[in-house]
Order: sequence, then C-alpha cells, then structure tokens
Amino acid sequence: MDPNVADLVNACTAIESSLMNEVKGLASDDDLKRLNKLRGVGKDPEDVLIQFKAGMEQLKSTNMDVCSRAELNGASSSVDKTIKNLKFAKQQKKLIGSLLDQLDEDTALDLLFMCDNTGSMKSHVDSVRNFIDGVVKYLEANMQGLKIRLAYVGYREIGDHPQFETLDFSADVGGFKEFLKNVQFFGGGSPLADIEGGVNRALDLDWTSEASQLIHIADYPTHGLKYHSGLYDAYPKGNPNGLVLGKLLKNLRERGVNYGFCHITEHTKKMVKVLNSELGEPGDERYIKEYSLVKPEDIKTVSLLATTSLVSKSFTKTARVGKSGPLPEIKLYKDRPVYKDLPELGGYKYDVEPPQTLSDIKAPLPRKAGLRVSVRIAENPFAKGGCRAAFYGTIDDVRVVFKLDFRPKKGVSKGGVDTKGLEGQAIARFLAKKFCDENKGKRIEFIPTSIVVLDDGRVLYSEAELKGNWIKFCNNHKNWSLATFSKTVASFLVWSYEVTNGYIMVSDLQGVVDSNSLEGGRKGYRLTDPAVLCKDMKRFQPTNTGEMGMKRLIASLVHRTQASTATRPNGSANASCPGKSKVAGNIGDSFQLVSVD
Repeated sequence: MDPNVADLVNACTAIESSLMNEVKGLASDDDLKRLNKLRGVGKDPEDVLIQFKAGMEQLKSTNMDVCSRAELNGASSSVDKTIKNLKFAKQQKKLIGSLLDQLDEDTALDLLFMCDNTGSMKSHVDSVRNFIDGVVKYLEANMQGLKIRLAYVGYREIGDHPQFETLDFSADVGGFKEFLKNVQFFGGGSPLADIEGGVNRALDLDWTSEASQLIHIADYPTHGLKYHSGLYDAYPKGNPNGLVLGKLLKNLRERGVNYGFCHITEHTKKMVKVLNSELGEPGDERYIKEYSLVKPEDIKTVSLLATTSLVSKSFTKTARVGKSGPLPEIKLYKDRPVYKDLPELGGYKYDVEPPQTLSDIKAPLPRKAGLRVSVRIAENPFAKGGCRAAFYGTIDDVRVVFKLDFRPKKGVSKGGVDTKGLEGQAIARFLAKKFCDENKGKRIEFIPTSIVVLDDGRVLYSEAELKGNWIKFCNNHKNWSLATFSKTVASFLVWSYEVTNGYIMVSDLQGVVDSNSLEGGRKGYRLTDPAVLCKDMKRFQPTNTGEMGMKRLIASLVHRTQASTATRPNGSANASCPGKSKVAGNIGDSFQLVSVD
C-alpha cells in the first residue's frame, strides 16, 4: 500500500476511535491525550477529520494501486459515519440540555391552604398561621430550585358576610404572608361551615403547575348528618345550594390536585372517613391524607406530602426523553382478573445474559435463546407509567406483570428480537448485587425482566409481581421524594455512578420495601423499571438523560443533605450511609423521614 495512504488512514482512524470513545464515555488516557493535544493547539478534532477526508478525496484522483484505493474508500466511508454519529451526539446532548432546563422551569408547586375562617377557629389562629409559615419555610429550605405558588381560600358559614376570603396563586411569598396576617376569623352561628363553598372556590383558582396540593385546616365538618354525630345542623340534608362535597372532591382529584386534611378536633374525622369511602374503590389508596395541626412534627409531614406530589408528577414527564406527542388516554381497571378465564396465548420468552464484570456493562448484553411459553394477559391495564401500561397475567400459570409500550412495536425485525430494553434492568440487578456484597446487611434487589413475543406479533415486557406499598424514591432528573427517602437507596444511586467511574448511574428508583422475601428474611428493597443514565447517549433510551442528568441528581441530593444538616442543633451530621462513596458517605439519617430503612 502507498505509504502516504497508510499514514493518512492510520492518523484518521486514531482520531475517529478516540472521538467515538469519548462520546460513549469509554475514552482511555491515550484517547484523551490525543484529543487534548489537538484542542490544545486550537484544533477541533472533528474539523481535523473533515480535513483528512478532503485529503483522501484528493489522493483518489491520483494513480495508485487497487489496495490503496480500497483502503481510502473504506476510510472515507468510515469518516462519514463517524461525523454523522458525532452530529447525532451533539444534537442529543442539546436536546437533553434543553429538556432538563425546561424541567427546571417546570419544577413548580401550586400549594393552596384552605381554612375554616369562622369564629370557632379564633383560639387556633396563631397555630394556623405558624403551621402555614412552617410548611412554606420547610419547602423553601429543602426543595432545590422549587418554584412555589401559594394561594388561600377561607370559608365561613352560609349567610356570613363576607363568606369567603380568597387569594389566587402567586409566587409572591411575602405578599401571601401579609395577606394571611389580615385574615379575620368570625361568624358561623353553628359550629359547622360551608366546606362545599370553599372547595368550589378552590376549583376556580388558576391551577397551572406540574404539581398541585391542597391543605385543608378545619375544626368542624360541613353540613349533612352523615358527616357528623350529635352536632346542631341547620341543613341536615346537606348543602342548600345544591353543592355535593364528594363530587367537588372528585373534580379536584381529576385535575391532579392532591388533598391533605389537618384535624384540629375529633369532630372532623367522621367526615373524612365518609368522604374517603365515597371516593375510593377496593384496594385504592385514600385520596384525603390526614394530619394533625396540634402536632408540631406534622409541619414536616405535610410538607413531605407536597414533595411526593411533585416527584410523582415529574416521573411521567421526564421519563419520555426524545418522545413527542401526547400520550394516549388509558382507563385503568384495578381489579384482578380470573386468570383461568383469560384466553391462552402462545409465544416465546427472551432474556439477556447478565453481566459478570464491570467491563461487561460497557457493551451490549448477548441475547439468550427463546423459550416457548403459554401466556394469559388481562384485557385492560391496572397501572401506567411514563412509557408503558401494566397488565396482570401469567406465564406458564405463574403470575406476572406484563408491560406494553404506549406505542407498541409488532413483530420481530430481521436481526431477531430486540432485547436492548432488558439491558438496563439486568445491569441494575448486577450492580445491586455487587453493592450488597460490599455492604453487608443492606439489601437492594432488582427483579428480573423478560421480553415475550406473542404469536400474534405483540411484544411484551414481563416481570414478577411486587407486593406491598409502592414507593417512588427519585426520578431521572433531580427530584427526590423526601416523604419516602431512603439513605440506602440514595447511597446505591451514587455508588453506581462512582463504581463505574461516572459511566453509568441507576436512577428512577421505585418499588417496594420487603421484609420477608430477601435472603435471611432481612428488610430490603425490591425495585424495578430503573432509568439507567449513561455517558453513551445511544444506549438506554428514551430515559437516558446522560451526564447532565447524573450531575443534577447528585447536586440535588447534596443540597438536601446540606440543608437538613444546617437545620440540626450545632449543624451536626448523623451516621453516614454504607459504601465507599464520598457523596453517599455524607447522606445521613437527615432524610429518613419515613422509616423505610
């Protein structure tokens, strides 16, 4: 081969390889040295590649042997492919950055305080104002970058003038506090008050943020004998204006507004119990969460309720990086089917070979041979996430959960079944085992997942059922649920980043606390559906937010740890988390606000 051709091809190949390794997060010291040398003298390696390609085209016009021409053609084609990949990586990074910036803008909470303003509340005025002030201060201190819009609805009895005092949503916290100082408590000939009127006013407010929370403070219930026992009631059949409290609350729930009720006396408990019964279905979580105004610790608890609302809202939005268009409307059916009555279908189940070493996670995982299986699947889903809906079903008469993409693919490509969607959970499962091996007594487990291709062409994901209360710990952006924070789970997330030298982070952590099924009966976590963030933006899509997502998650975690430490007496820190992580080592008990560890 012509020496000039060989030198040009070798130089070009070296830069191509280094650039692509850098994009994938796999750059060696030699790669970085080569690229930094070019950048140090003001040369963009991509521009150098383009110059090399131009040189190849010039050489093609000269006389040369067949072997040299073939080498030049191959090298020129490779450069085109590399430039295309680099362009894609830049566009993807720009898209992710734009999305994350938009999510920062959208990290907002609409928080409404609705309060009984009748005369019976006079003795509780200071407690109410201190409570509201405490919730606002707690959120400001602990939610990094959170934009809070505050509103107030005060209601009195039918016939009082004025019957309502209302402040619509505003980001002016100072103005809200000034409004609150001037709220008057009077009226109400009987102890009951017009709660329906208050909720109706709440529905008319300007709810616009991603997360919405209503906190209701009252000492007595509304009208209607079913809501109380032995209290004088001028309207025993209920609201005389035709308003029905259950229907109003259903409207709130359909708008995505979460509801928390702060009891001051025992008189309101029957009303909340009746409403939760009317609003719920068997197995449903209670819509109205209950707290006590007289317990100082409930300032924190109510604040956490609002943050849980925020995190759950972010999951759906963040989970669809690179997707466009609205999600389809899906009706959920929570009742389990009669499995034996479901039609029996045939198909093949596929798995991937699990990684054995940290090096294995940097390459695609091999697909195992398919196994013939018998499948039954419910007609309607019982739950949905950001990308998929979940269905009850069985594989060979063993109960499982099937997950189907909102925009499902059908059939199998020429290259066979695409099992890339299994790699994230397989890698998370491998890393969790390694984490537990290094931290004895700590248990995190990701359940195994498979792909099932039915004979009718549908492609399903399957996994074992998880039993217990579902918990969302964090998403793949920067939001952590303070209400269900686990130092073990947080430590694992940071550890996954550090043990892979920043190549991978296992995020979007969710699942159940399990005290029975893990080794030795020890308490631990059974998780599923993680979002694996990776330097290589071509992998683990559509939920991979890359290095930017990783850095934001860690920054928000550090912010909360520092904020909580600063509020403790003498700024003392609690015991560190397990693991060798420098960041995880600073995550103490400060956010163990619900005993999930």
